[in-house]
Amino acid sequence: MSILFLLWPCRVGLGWGHEGHAVVALLAERYMTAKALTKASDLLDGSTIDAVASWADKYRGDHRETAPWHYIDIPLAESENRHGARVSQRPVRGDEDETTKAQALKFVIHFVGDLHQPLHD
Repeated sequence: MSILFLLWPCRVGLGWGHEGHAVVALLAERYMTAKALTKASDLLDGSTIDAVASWADKYRGDHRETAPWHYIDIPLAESENRHGARVSQRPVRGDEDETTKAQALKFVIHFVGDLHQPLHD
């Protein structure tokens, strides 16, 4: 039991949480063009990408079918032969409504953060 108590602070390092996702989003913003930032802000109703970066984790609570989108389990023996991961089951088309495009953008923002999370796959 005392070992568990000593290891409890280490649990913070197991996941990004809101702050980690926001930091990745802020770094990504530095590489976005002004046009891309404007379009993202328009789709997100004026929100910044760091403000919505952890949205998909909250969404997952009511939409359990999206849980496997957040990670990929690869057996260690196969890990050297695997590249890439499935992000979405279908692409967003240009003729989608603005709500669908905004939701897709929020997922992409979140998953980029997940991809940069240590030990998240």
